[in-house]
Amino acid sequence: YIILLVFYSLCVYTMFVIARTAEITGAKDFAGQWGKTIGQRTSWVPVAVVVLVCFGCNLAYSCFFADIFSGVMPAFGLRLSRANCLLAFTLFPLLPLCLLKNLSALSHSSTFALFAVLYTTAVIVVR
Repeated sequence: YIILLVFYSLCVYTMFVIARTAEITGAKDFAGQWGKTIGQRTSWVPVAVVVLVCFGCNLAYSCFFADIFSGVMPAFGLRLSRANCLLAFTLFPLLPLCLLKNLSALSHSSTFALFAVLYTTAVIVVR
């Protein structure tokens, strides 16, 4: 629980600092905040970091599900290699989600996912 509390505290503090920086600088995006506090020449740095983190998360997500699907698909009569599962999962459900300009369409499934995680957490705690 201590590690969870530490990471929770770091996340809360980070959001507080971002909000405070937005209030002080008047900039609503990372590049604008960076440009006003560090300098305009390097305002691409926070954007690049966000892009790299998102790319890494998508890659990890794809690899995780490719491993799962390559083990599960034979039960459905499909013998797919891990590479084919990785390609299929990346192209079909993941790529269209990454290309959405407005994420409000995902609000209902996100709410359901939140309640599913809370339910799972409750079951684990009760057990």
